[in-house]
Amino acid sequence: RLLKERDKFNHVIWVTVSKAFDVIKLQNEIASMLHPNPLKSEDETTRAGKLYAALKEMKKCVLILDDLWNAFPLENIGIPEPTSENGCKLVLTTRDAKVCYGMNCVTIKMELLSVKESHDLFLKTVGCDVSNIPEDVVEGVVKQCARLPLAIITIAGSLKNVVDVSEWRNTLNELRTSTKGSAHVDDEIFERLRFSY
Repeated sequence: RLLKERDKFNHVIWVTVSKAFDVIKLQNEIASMLHPNPLKSEDETTRAGKLYAALKEMKKCVLILDDLWNAFPLENIGIPEPTSENGCKLVLTTRDAKVCYGMNCVTIKMELLSVKESHDLFLKTVGCDVSNIPEDVVEGVVKQCARLPLAIITIAGSLKNVVDVSEWRNTLNELRTSTKGSAHVDDEIFERLRFSY
């Protein structure tokens, strides 16, 4: 969608950072989306300088750093500060508000899906006719996903094309027992994902 808005942005760079943060890897991933790629195998500081120069030349650019786990100084990577003069934007996604504070960002909290949105996403992802599965079992599985999009997509994906009612009941029972006693939200998410994998 951003690429279609040519009057607002000329370039969109989307990089998944993930938990195992590595400066060189992040620099390489950003640079791989630039033409020409400004990086060679040099030390981090030199690479940061080259990346900074290349990104600074780009006007009206959006850099999306997805799934950030730790805050870091932008200059360590070579990311210029977004300003109204260069028309650039930096968007971060993270599960930890402390990362937003550490990156000095405006925080926008994403709410959980509504019950209807959860149900619709689950049915769309599971992709098969669930009319032979008792409604309370389907609703129970959806409810156990706790309105979390990642949990819904993952668990519905594990039930894709499953038409055996006993497998659905087993899934519901395992979800209920795997999340019992989880007091922390991250623990609940982890248990749901661990189950689905």
